[in-house]
Amino acid sequence: MTLLVLGCIRTETAEVDGSSTWAIADTIALRWGEYREILVRGDAPALASMFTDDAILMEPGMAAFRGRGAIERFASEMFEQFTLTKVTNRTTELTVHDDTVYEFGTYTEVGGRHEAPPDEYRGRYVVVWKRSDDGTWQIHRMMVHGLLSPESS
Repeated sequence: MTLLVLGCIRTETAEVDGSSTWAIADTIALRWGEYREILVRGDAPALASMFTDDAILMEPGMAAFRGRGAIERFASEMFEQFTLTKVTNRTTELTVHDDTVYEFGTYTEVGGRHEAPPDEYRGRYVVVWKRSDDGTWQIHRMMVHGLLSPESS
């Protein structure tokens, strides 16, 4: 079963392995809440735990980070230099297919180098979520794309 959600307009309800697609979308939204809190806390191990063992994280201008360990090392280095005070995201498209969710969205982050005045950063993201054996949804693939100006979002 595939469900496409655009702009959070609910157009169809179906069952996927006993879970309604809306329940899955709600669970993904809760996972995003955890993710945002972890970024503001600056907790690299907790951030890495949001990803599958063989996840791939693609950040602008960098080689892909492959695997949870590489993602944790990247996050640790990032948190040593930068602080985020606010993170928001908005899902613009969500497709549920069995134990996989495909998501497109936009994000805003407020922060910067430690003790420097904060800046606002905006961008887009693509995330592939996978349901693990214990039922937890984890990030399997993530690609973020920063935007130069708010008007270009």
